[in-house]
Amino acid sequence: MNEDTRAQGKITREMIYYFIVRYVKKHGYSPTIREIGDGVYLSSSSSVHNHLKRMFDEGILETDDESSPRAIRVPGYEFRKIE
Repeated sequence: MNEDTRAQGKITREMIYYFIVRYVKKHGYSPTIREIGDGVYLSSSSSVHNHLKRMFDEGILETDDESSPRAIRVPGYEFRKIE
């Protein structure tokens, strides 16, 4: 894997991270794989899943169940519903 590919992967994971944060702030729950892909312009759900897996492994994101589409948590963020 060359350096340009690694840099692009890192940029994509940053886009995914900030998309998830914005989505949870707006909706109160995490997005699905397809919603993430649409939000960061990835047409392959497999690519999104691979990026998420790496982010879970690196501790950037957390989950109780990788197979559950809405079980993504962002460490360091506490989302509260304001009424």
